[in-house]
Amino acid sequence: AITTIEVMSQISAVKKSVDAQELKIADKEGYYAATIGIYGFFECLIILVFSKKLIEESCHLLLDEEKNIDENLLVDTLGEFVNIIGGKTKAELAKQNIKIDITLPRTYKDIKSFIQSQKGKKGIQVNFEFDNEPFYFYISNSY
Repeated sequence: AITTIEVMSQISAVKKSVDAQELKIADKEGYYAATIGIYGFFECLIILVFSKKLIEESCHLLLDEEKNIDENLLVDTLGEFVNIIGGKTKAELAKQNIKIDITLPRTYKDIKSFIQSQKGKKGIQVNFEFDNEPFYFYISNSY
């Protein structure tokens, strides 16, 4: 996921922290979430939380340099981008003879209610920054 974002945005990631915890996002305004489920050899839910600016930077090739991006287009593009990340993950694991399948990505404009839905579920959260824009990668063993 991180490598794909780095390639698409041309911005290097800086890892800030890693913790086993419930999903925690410092400021829930201006963020969008996307999930993709993995099943087969193992099962997990990957949650990616982007700022609007980072989505625009990461998806600029998919957005075809559009100006004044509509929120629905932004969310649809985020779904396509996360689908690319899921496909790359599946391909990399296949190289190691680990067979998995992935769900279609789901996107969330309202991450406050989404985070509430994850209450009580523990996982691994890795906090990154891309050019001072926060990015949260979270992996949970429960859907």
